[in-house]
Amino acid sequence: MHYKKRKTSIYIIANIIIAIGIQACDFPQKKDSKKVANMHNNAKFHNINREQEAHFLVETSEAMLNQIYLAQLAKKNSIQAEIQQTGETIEKEYTKSLDTLKEITTRRIITLPTDISFNNKKVYNKLNEAIAEDFDKAYFKIALKSHESMIHLSEKSISQLTDTTVKNWARNNLELLQKNLNLLTSKQKTLAVN
Repeated sequence: MHYKKRKTSIYIIANIIIAIGIQACDFPQKKDSKKVANMHNNAKFHNINREQEAHFLVETSEAMLNQIYLAQLAKKNSIQAEIQQTGETIEKEYTKSLDTLKEITTRRIITLPTDISFNNKKVYNKLNEAIAEDFDKAYFKIALKSHESMIHLSEKSISQLTDTTVKNWARNNLELLQKNLNLLTSKQKTLAVN
């Protein structure tokens, strides 16, 4: 009788320890959406051109998602109406462009990230903590740098794209990126947010 009670107690304690261990480890851990998308695409495509296109689209779509998130923060956290309006414009335009890209990639069985990367989440969280003028300055610094990186990637990659539909989307998106880089630069100067 004691043996059964003792065995039951040990079993209960062991289960509690296992449950605490799993909870402490945050098991299962969420994976970086960008890395997952790249892994899926690498497993699907064995043609170097398709792999490069998929990689470019993953990088570009994640960067656009990041800009959408940052634009939403600008709408919420900026103290200046013009910056909030800029955020609104960027959010709408990039959401529309990203929706078009999703339609294209669905037909080509290309996986895109569903969220921003862990690195961009850290930047987002830090920006979300900034207030007033500090937010506005940090927003422009991050948004401008990100646009410059996206433009550089697009200019470098477009000539290597082989799919006509993807190439046309990339060209149109490059024009949108350049337009919004000019918008951000102009607003930064006009509002004296340096």
